[in-house]
Amino acid sequence: MQRILPSLFLFAALATSAVAHADDMFSYSYSGTGVSGSGDFTIATTATDGVFQVTEMDGQLNGINITGLLPVDSFKNNDNLFSSTNPFLDDDGVSFLLANGTDVNIFYINGDWFVQGDGEFVLDGGSTNPETPLVLDSLSFGPALAPTPEPSSLLLLGTGVLGAMGMARRRLMRS
Repeated sequence: MQRILPSLFLFAALATSAVAHADDMFSYSYSGTGVSGSGDFTIATTATDGVFQVTEMDGQLNGINITGLLPVDSFKNNDNLFSSTNPFLDDDGVSFLLANGTDVNIFYINGDWFVQGDGEFVLDGGSTNPETPLVLDSLSFGPALAPTPEPSSLLLLGTGVLGAMGMARRRLMRS
């Protein structure tokens, strides 16, 4: 028991030291006339300080699920770059695919945020000319909340219970 208990505490310390990192995940939301969306995306560092590559994306646009990020240069010259400073996106933007097969790009030019889709792009109020981007009234980014690392928490709780049981057993053996 004397060798097992320290080993369990060491194992618990190592298992709980891997904390979930929220610094590489961001939440976003946007809205404009006839269009709104929100979700999360994951970023990875690039060779340029403060500029990150968007590597994964999920969420919805007008209630239609985003099924994935489009590859770089596959729609409207997208580069899928995210900056840590405002305006966050450049004029090439981030492109993604909707569940209905529509390609969409969100980008920033000369002080305005835009969303543009391909020929299948349909808004709440009907269809729009896919060559005319829509101006967004609001767009926000923020760090995503890190999920609680439940397996690590349960492991820590379990080792605490084992330790308490060991102490109680030791006291019972003495008496």
